Amino acid sequence: MAYTLLTDDEIVHDLGKKLDTLRRTKEVPISELLEKSGTNHNTYDRFINAKSGISLKNFIRLLRGIGALDKLETLLDISHTYSPLQEQSTPKKRIRKKPASNTTFTWGEDQ
Repeated sequence: MAYTLLTDDEIVHDLGKKLDTLRRTKEVPISELLEKSGTNHNTYDRFINAKSGISLKNFIRLLRGIGALDKLETLLDISHTYSPLQEQSTPKKRIRKKPASNTTFTWGEDQ
């Protein structure tokens, strides 16, 4: 699903549906999920039915409760592949805007 075309609420709804589908696929009862994750039924229900968003910590707890925390690692996967042309192997710590150049170039004969 192209999340770039969806609203925030639609993305939350889709994530809730996917989490519930994953829970059912792994055959984890809701009571066991809530016990393992340390969350309550209202939090789970709000997320699955897209009534409201939940905190990132609760999302992590729910993933841990169904044994799918490893799926979170692929969310922002920054895998580096070796390239001999690439000078820098690690990203810059700080990115700054270059100052605007106030000088204009003139040819020697334009003077």
